[in-house]
Amino acid sequence: MQSDTSIHTDKPSGSLINFVNMVIVVVLVVMGVVYGDPVPVVLGVAMGLFIWFTRHNKYEVYRDKLVIYYGQPRQRIIPLGNISDVQTVLGGKGVFVRQKKGGGLLLRPGKVDEFQSQLEGARRKLGG
Repeated sequence: MQSDTSIHTDKPSGSLINFVNMVIVVVLVVMGVVYGDPVPVVLGVAMGLFIWFTRHNKYEVYRDKLVIYYGQPRQRIIPLGNISDVQTVLGGKGVFVRQKKGGGLLLRPGKVDEFQSQLEGARRKLGG
């Protein structure tokens, strides 16, 4: 049972650490280029790629799944039937999605209450 239109779309909330990480990447690459040392360039590029493939870029709730987008082409699809619990954490700034099999995921949507409400509503409609 596939659905093509999302019920809810949200972007992750920004944080100072995201900004600091990108500044470190840029500084490393620039230092390596300016001083002609390949080590900082390699470290900067490696750190940039790690951030690209591990930082959430967008969340979409469908009627049968939750899709978490990272840097392209990476995405993670979690069927709503595999979610056992959804809790607000971090003083209302994050959502912890516990899976029936495996661990859990910490998500930081921009609109936490709306995201959690839409996700829980989709789970109820699916019977989860």
